[in-house]
Order: sequence, then C-alpha cells, then structure tokens
Amino acid sequence: MPAKTLIASEVWTGLTEADGRGMAWDLLREVFTGVTELQFESMPYTRSVGLVLQGQRHAWVGSYINEEPQAVYPRWPIDADRLGALALAKRHISRAEQLKDMRVGSLHGYKMDQYIPVRMQYQEFPRTTGVVNMLVRDRLDAYIDGVVEVEEILARATPEQAALLAVHEVAQVPLYVAFSDTDEGRALRDYFDLRMDELYRQGVIRKVYERWDWPYAPFVKVVPQGE
Repeated sequence: MPAKTLIASEVWTGLTEADGRGMAWDLLREVFTGVTELQFESMPYTRSVGLVLQGQRHAWVGSYINEEPQAVYPRWPIDADRLGALALAKRHISRAEQLKDMRVGSLHGYKMDQYIPVRMQYQEFPRTTGVVNMLVRDRLDAYIDGVVEVEEILARATPEQAALLAVHEVAQVPLYVAFSDTDEGRALRDYFDLRMDELYRQGVIRKVYERWDWPYAPFVKVVPQGE
C-alpha cells in the first residue's frame, strides 16, 4: 500500500470538484482513511487515464468496466452513469435500441459505442461546441453523454434551438475507480473492494450519497450480486 495515493479525475459537479469536495472524493476518503494519504488532482479525463496507464498516478475516477485493458478494476462501482441522448424532439428517442444505425456523437475518449449495445454511425468530438448546431441542422442524429452533461449542453442552446430538442435517458452504465496495473495499484484495488463490502453493509455508502443529494437508486442496481 503506498504511503500517498494519487487519484486523478475530470471535474464533475457534485462528484469530483476541483477543491476536493464531492461525493466520489468523500467516498474514497471513507474507503482509505487511516491507511494511505489521498491526493486528488483535477484534469481532463483522457489525461487522467493516460497518467494512470503510464504509472504516474494510482487511479482515475469515472471509468466504465474494462474500458482500458491495461488498468485493473474493482468489483464495486462507485456510481451508475445515467446516459442521456440529446436529439431533435421529433425523433422520440427513449431507449438505446432506437439509436441503431443513427449518426451518434460523443466526447473524445468516451468510447460510448462500446457501452451502447446497438450498431451506430459513431463519431467523437474534441469539444461540445457546435453539437447543438449539428443536431438542429440534421448533421447529427443524437449526442450521448451523462444526463447532467447533456442537459448542460441543452441549457447553452438558444430558446429557438432548445424548443426543437429533447433529452432522454437511454441507459445506465456502472462507473468505477480504475487502478494502475502495478503492485501498488492492485493492492489499492483489493483494499477498495474489502472496504466497500464493509461500508455497504454499514450503510455508510448510502449516507455519503445522501450527504451530496446524489441519486442512490442507480448505484443499488449495479452493486455486485450477493452483496
């Protein structure tokens, strides 16, 4: 177990704030309190992944299971990502199956095509600027991201554009803390699972979620079977 554990994450509101506040940060404090000093760092998602894979950080937050084969994953997720599709309201997209053969976009590095179980004409963008225009002008059928992030994109649209668009939840995907495939990373992963077993039975995980007014029901749906 390292004396200091370096964990990287993109900044997500209420989850991994840059000032060290957030549901995920609090949960990790509960897990590792007394055994290692935690140091949280904020950076773009793809950079956090790259640094862990290079062995320069111990873990990153918000990975889908086996998203990176060079990382190691715990049994326990920390959350469930509610995926939303931003699209023209007239498309009536309400479930993932309706995305079949559609032109679907997401943010670079998110690899949403691996977690939406239908064949799509998938592409990734370096930023969300221009997504609304592409949808309104029929150059893209749907844009996929977390529901909160998609709603933030919609909030930046003009009233005329927003009137044409709608957000629908299309899937729930478990989110994990992914650890480096090193001796220290594997030790941290194993300890994480042991402590999550205890914290779940003690009701501590629920309390952390409630403290941040974070949806707990999606998490319960993806906890390991038998827990």
